[in-house]
Amino acid sequence: MSKFSTEEFIKEKTEVEEADAVRVFGKSRGLDTFDPATGRIIFIGMPGSGRLELAEQVAERLNMRVVAPEVVDSVEALNAACADTGIVLVLPCEALRDEAIRAAVREKGKVFYLMAEVLRMAYRLNKTSIPEQEAISALFVEMEPLCMMTLHYILQAWKEPKEIVENVLEMLAIPA
Repeated sequence: MSKFSTEEFIKEKTEVEEADAVRVFGKSRGLDTFDPATGRIIFIGMPGSGRLELAEQVAERLNMRVVAPEVVDSVEALNAACADTGIVLVLPCEALRDEAIRAAVREKGKVFYLMAEVLRMAYRLNKTSIPEQEAISALFVEMEPLCMMTLHYILQAWKEPKEIVENVLEMLAIPA
């Protein structure tokens, strides 16, 4: 058995300004627990990502109600959709084209982006032709950055639904 030494790996030394400095970091604060009775969960993403199905499963698990308007074209429409608490809102992706809606939605609740790859969305929407897939791809290229600017949390659509629900609960600091 050979004696392990770090000298074999350290080839270059660098001088530092405060070699004896000590940094102390405080204990991290836990996440604020989400209250399903008074809070809102908002799912964003593209058609075919599975947002509605996920919203229904999360709502059932947390005893919340799903709100899924077909159109949210103004901050006023967003306010109307979010008039109640204890809801899981499925926001139409087109709503995120409006900068004012993007800014307002983050204040309305915890925003989860259900990220899905283009072929998964096309399959779920039964869009199999090349032009249909190109249209989904173009929407993805447009909307992906807007979703990223809006989200609080990212969820991966390729996971099993039960696992995604568990991820949501964990991110909200709700015991499983």
